[in-house]
Amino acid sequence: MTEKISFVTQFISNTQVIPLISNKDFEKLKHLCKCIINSGCKIIEFGIRYENSIENYSKLQKFIKSEYDGVIFGAGSVSDLEVAKKIIDYGTDFIIGPGYDEFIKIECEKSKKLYIPGCSTATECINAKNSGIKLVKIFPANHLGGISFVKALKSAMPWLKFIPAGGIAPNPREVNLWLKAGATAVTLGSVLFREDLVRESNFIQIENTLSDIIQNKNKDQLLFKE
Repeated sequence: MTEKISFVTQFISNTQVIPLISNKDFEKLKHLCKCIINSGCKIIEFGIRYENSIENYSKLQKFIKSEYDGVIFGAGSVSDLEVAKKIIDYGTDFIIGPGYDEFIKIECEKSKKLYIPGCSTATECINAKNSGIKLVKIFPANHLGGISFVKALKSAMPWLKFIPAGGIAPNPREVNLWLKAGATAVTLGSVLFREDLVRESNFIQIENTLSDIIQNKNKDQLLFKE
């Protein structure tokens, strides 16, 4: 593992939360990045999901690098090799995929970029490990069986380092339950960045919600009992 990949991996492990944003509107994306960073979180995953996503990725990266220090900015939802190559050329810090792609993995290795593929079964996790992958995304986590599912995976494969993604509720108690189940970090996507909040430009509510999570992750679970 190169020094840069090791640094990004450790950064994710320390932060424990990966906000995932995706939108066609560049101005809204800028505001989303601002509210993430203002919340105290310095890692952002940008989902490549629209025709203009690669262009917006490049513009966002330039914006973040010029305005902020120490922010880790990467791309998610990457399942195409040519897209991965473009993102790597832009200088991404990491690439996350919904599944495993051998060609993207090789390209990331050549470019010394962290690759986090998606896995949904024990077999996929084992195959990823055997190919040299150190960290996987469990997707879609809630539909696969939620916390009980990842606990079972971790019990059978104690070496597994994983990031659950998909349907995780954006509150400290939920995040802490996933971390307690063995997650290295959790991905917070559309449930945090609700369509109505983004449409209405209610970025302060998103910022406050994420700030609450960042400040209260790893605190005693008794604090969050109803």
